[in-house]
Amino acid sequence: MELKVDLPPARRPLVLLCPRSARAIPRVRAVLDPLAESLRAWRPPKARGARR
Repeated sequence: MELKVDLPPARRPLVLLCPRSARAIPRVRAVLDPLAESLRAWRPPKARGARR
């Protein structure tokens, strides 16, 4: 089931935690894998006035 969640952008680094034993449970993997991939792909928006 797709869950639509409207959250503000994260302002701090995010850490995804899961007990090692739970990673082998198919329903847990079904959530962890896409969530981890989307967190890896996410980049915070550049701050206004930020220098390069």
